[in-house]
Amino acid sequence: MAPVKLYYYFRSPPSRAVLLLIHYLEIEFEKIDIDLFAGEHLEESFLKVNPKHQVPVLDDNGFILTESKAILCYLANSRISGSTLYPLNPKKRALIDEQLNYDSGTLFQRLIAAMQDVVFGEATEVPENAKTKIFDSLNYLNDLLSKRNFVAGDDLSIADFAVIATISALFFMGVNIEDYPEIQRWYEQCKELPGFDENEDGAKALADVINEKVEGDTAF
Repeated sequence: MAPVKLYYYFRSPPSRAVLLLIHYLEIEFEKIDIDLFAGEHLEESFLKVNPKHQVPVLDDNGFILTESKAILCYLANSRISGSTLYPLNPKKRALIDEQLNYDSGTLFQRLIAAMQDVVFGEATEVPENAKTKIFDSLNYLNDLLSKRNFVAGDDLSIADFAVIATISALFFMGVNIEDYPEIQRWYEQCKELPGFDENEDGAKALADVINEKVEGDTAF
């Protein structure tokens, strides 16, 4: 079979989550960069791939998925079905799904909310209410990780790939990781993932977009 195709943007946390899993699973792939800031996601050629004009997109020999969490689930199910990354046990899987949904519905949305007024508006600092929600999310995650090794249990799962891609951007935006010792422990574990340096490069590039526009050195 031909390599899978990953339509990807290096600043995008959902894109980086999928890329981390692809590296971890040692899947042969072709990476196709789609520059969101340059508007390449709105070009006709890409809209034929994903009319929702979003990344990431996975094309597995004609089977196309356009949502990052669905891609993570599919890759785990199709390559190592039943593994601890996404086990068949319904309760263990539900805990992973819970954290996948938390990342997409809460954590990632709060990251976007913290950035939007600065990146797309005239603000020169992150709104206090946006910071408060970010810190609330980090306190929740730190407490969660005080009870387990990884975000959905004691084993590495696809939820860790999703959450670490979002969290890494926050630390480059100036959030002090030392304020969250359990997250710091988990983050150090995740640094062992193949391709983690590339994830951090993308996280820093995303953070730079907002850090360059705020008063002071960093957004937080």
